[in-house]
Amino acid sequence: MLKHVKFQNFILVLCTTLLPLNALSQSLSAGLSPSVLAQLQAMTPAQQQALANKYGISIPNASSMDSQESAIGMPGEQLTPLTDSLEAQTLNSELEAWFLENMNQAEPDRVRYGQSLFDSEISTFAPTDNAPVPGSYRLGVGDSLTIQLFGKENEEVNLQIGRTGDVTFPRLGSITLSGLTFEDARDLIKTRVSQQLIGVDAVVSMGRLRAINIFMAGEVTAPGAYSVSALTTVTQALFQAGGITDIGSLRAIEVRRNNETVARFDSYELLMQGNSKGDIRLTSGDVIYVPPFQSEVEVMGAVKRPMVYELLGGETAEQVIAMAGSFSRTAFPKSTLVVRTSDDQGLGVAQTIDLTSGSGKATPIKNGDVLTVPEIGDLISNSVILKGAVTRPGNYGWFPGKRVSDLIGDSRRDLTPDADLKFGVIVRQKNALQDIEVIDFEPAEVILRPKSELDPELNEFDEVLIFSLVTADLVEEAEAEAEEIIQNLVMKDD
Repeated sequence: MLKHVKFQNFILVLCTTLLPLNALSQSLSAGLSPSVLAQLQAMTPAQQQALANKYGISIPNASSMDSQESAIGMPGEQLTPLTDSLEAQTLNSELEAWFLENMNQAEPDRVRYGQSLFDSEISTFAPTDNAPVPGSYRLGVGDSLTIQLFGKENEEVNLQIGRTGDVTFPRLGSITLSGLTFEDARDLIKTRVSQQLIGVDAVVSMGRLRAINIFMAGEVTAPGAYSVSALTTVTQALFQAGGITDIGSLRAIEVRRNNETVARFDSYELLMQGNSKGDIRLTSGDVIYVPPFQSEVEVMGAVKRPMVYELLGGETAEQVIAMAGSFSRTAFPKSTLVVRTSDDQGLGVAQTIDLTSGSGKATPIKNGDVLTVPEIGDLISNSVILKGAVTRPGNYGWFPGKRVSDLIGDSRRDLTPDADLKFGVIVRQKNALQDIEVIDFEPAEVILRPKSELDPELNEFDEVLIFSLVTADLVEEAEAEAEEIIQNLVMKDD
């Protein structure tokens, strides 16, 4: 609805600026394509009013126009609805598409770092039933073991741990395995086989894993009870639940067991440091709770990963910059801006900090702060600039004693064919207030007599300008092009 209202307002303004004779120059600033501008310019006042009526608006200054051009429904005038022609429908669709595209560019969505980590649409998650079982895996009711006997006897035995925690091994009797790690259970079975079945060895492997029941609560996409593999970890459970909602915390995920918090998982440690210490293996009855996030900061400007980041509380500016991947190569951290909302007045309060100093790095960051790292300016220190009718314009390194001949030592190599060899200038800043002085020189003398008094010595930040010779032919050609452009504009207005 908001987009539709904005588009109506846009049509209103557009029609208002199209009706005067200077509409072309005003409309160019709107950024419309030439084809759309041409169609709009060719519309009659009646069609312009019809375009406005389509969106339920009227043209404010229509009454102030010439009566023969602005009056709608005058005697003898036939009003053609704009929507009746294919050309008009195409124009309308192009206008609306242009406006919506530019409006979306002006209002980008704020993306929180890590939000798409558990996105089920791009997930590469796969079940863990067939994953290798680590030796630290603790056996429980429902787990199966496969024992391969060989030696004097060759036999395969499949055992499942019953509700009492035991397995019944043929000719060996009952063996309690529940609660043991897989490594300990394997050693126990091999020992029993070697002691009680002389001449027989055993190879023990895991069979089918038991299923466990967990509950996903809080800000997950699909909260509820899940039956998962006993090897499932926190991250895998979040994948199965469809990920975390837009307001869910990515840094304070809790694992609750018997009404106590046994682990906290911070996905930022996994994403930024590769640390998965909080991604523990779940047991039956565990509850994974994702609370709403409490604090966030937006990092903008010359950093490697400008984005919104979730805070746990107590972070400093240095830690926030580290979250954003540190500074980019064009950063100027000495003038970093922190904008914070004042609790007293509700207005943004700006603070400039130096992130190259210890005190600046230790600046505490609070919820809602916007931290912007500026870029360095275009001015390059220890350099001079060469401009004009030269082969290679741009910045050049400066050193004490550098002269103009170090920039243009050969007319054929360093200057264009139309370069003026009789007159050139050096633009120099005299002081810190950027007062300018202009020093003229003769490029031909510089080339013929390098390092002489006719070859001026340069200062840092000097600009050396070499001018072009403007011939009569060039002037006539430019006048002809200008006249052609003017004629085309007049034809469009007609």
